Amino acid sequence: MPETVATPYQPMSKYLPLSILIAVSLQGCATLFQDECETLDWYGIGYEDGLQGQLPRSVAEYHQACAERDVTPELARYTRGRDQGLKQFCRPDNGFRLGLRGAHYNGACLAGAEQEFLSAYEQGKEILAAEVQIRRLDEILRVNTSELNNLTASMQRKEVEIIAHDTNPKRRALLLLEMHDLQETVTMVENEIVGIETALEEEGRHLQHLRENNPYR
Repeated sequence: MPETVATPYQPMSKYLPLSILIAVSLQGCATLFQDECETLDWYGIGYEDGLQGQLPRSVAEYHQACAERDVTPELARYTRGRDQGLKQFCRPDNGFRLGLRGAHYNGACLAGAEQEFLSAYEQGKEILAAEVQIRRLDEILRVNTSELNNLTASMQRKEVEIIAHDTNPKRRALLLLEMHDLQETVTMVENEIVGIETALEEEGRHLQHLRENNPYR
């Protein structure tokens, strides 16, 4: 049975000033004021940690915060609160959202809930990876297209110079060699663009399939 509280649960910030909340969440303890050590809601702190998927905190961490008042952390209440928070954090739909954001999972979920959570988490990560790949391919395509345009413009300038009446034979021969090299480069870039466009189409279909078959979208 989860511990009954006097009122519907409110975030820990309801009970603690922001500066104290930061101290507990990030630094663990060192800046807690003495009077506040005696009023800490250990169930609420545990719930917040569970809700954020945090690993259990050390009792020594809290004891250090309140050592001067000799306040002993209520580990049992903290653990019950954290277990309740984890029930919310370890839902599959939350796992999917975490994976979709690329957030780190530290293994906080209990064995009974972790398998389904991880399955959804991996689905989110797979969609994210496909989206990242599409953005990467789009950028490569943009660079290659820009390079092709530059090469084409350079060839056109050389063609104009080749057919100009005042271009001497030696210069014309050099330009023809340069045109040959440019044409080879153009062909190579064009082939790369075709390959990228094909990869984009395939990745787009893959992403669409992932989204259409995902129960958490």
